[in-house]
Amino acid sequence: MTAIENDVLNVLEKAFVVDDLWKYALDIQDYFADETDQLEIDNPEMDDYLQDVIPEFTDSFDNTKKKQWLHELRKIIDYAKTFIKD
Repeated sequence: MTAIENDVLNVLEKAFVVDDLWKYALDIQDYFADETDQLEIDNPEMDDYLQDVIPEFTDSFDNTKKKQWLHELRKIIDYAKTFIKD
């Protein structure tokens, strides 16, 4: 796993432990908009997948449905991991 792949997964996993999940959903969106250039180089398939799903997914955050949102985030993380080649 490259450093950027690890960073990306850590950013997503942190959603499960933050206090202000609604704010962190926006932080995730900002991170993927600004900080993932290296992922595009190191793992373009993973980058393509996450760039396709994260913006809409984070926009859909509903504070009254946190558990459901986190459940869907887990699916996104698990699928993203399939793009990692060791």
